[in-house]
Amino acid sequence: MTSLLRSFNHDKPTAPSRMIRSLMAGAMAGAMVCVLTGLLAGCGSLSLTNTSPKVDYFVLRDLAPPAAPTVGTPPRNGRVLLIAGSTSQTLFDSERMVFTKDGISRSYYQFANWSDRPARSIAALAETRLSRVGGFKTVAQSTSAVRADLLLSLRLNELTHDDSISPGVVRIEVTADLLDWRTREMIARRTFAQKVAVDSRDSIGGAQAANRAVTAMLDELSLWVDTHTAALK
Repeated sequence: MTSLLRSFNHDKPTAPSRMIRSLMAGAMAGAMVCVLTGLLAGCGSLSLTNTSPKVDYFVLRDLAPPAAPTVGTPPRNGRVLLIAGSTSQTLFDSERMVFTKDGISRSYYQFANWSDRPARSIAALAETRLSRVGGFKTVAQSTSAVRADLLLSLRLNELTHDDSISPGVVRIEVTADLLDWRTREMIARRTFAQKVAVDSRDSIGGAQAANRAVTAMLDELSLWVDTHTAALK
């Protein structure tokens, strides 16, 4: 019996062991509180205090003032013009803004995008501009089901914010093909290139300069199209 009591007493936790277990339990509880606090703080930062950089979206615009209304004035020709937009490089077939730091390689801005693919935006802007000043009966996109006389194909070769020089510039290059859509014959081809200085060396300055470059390109394009269509029989 004595040996059994000694064994039982030996298995009971002594005061030092109870203290150690109490300390361990307190440490574990404190660790759990820290973990929970960290998780809650993390959730709060995601939902309420997120400081991640925002993504900016820019719209390519034609800055030319609208032409005076010509209500009741017949078009200078009765032709229907279709416009098709495309790119010559996959790099520019994206909504992401392109820049270069060394003038050789090309990169995408991480947090700056166009609102639409530039080639599609340029085709839409050309449609609006030529509808106002081109004197056509109808101007529409090539994806429409309109029976057309002419096709204007616009191929975007470059739209880049060049920061390899100071001040930086935006370069745009577009190749235009004007075709007789009934005979599938080429009427004329020309490459339009513009270089416009940026006001600030960031995506905002690049987008603003791109709008000025696109506007200058459309000025030349509309005059070129008008000249060649006026010479057609």
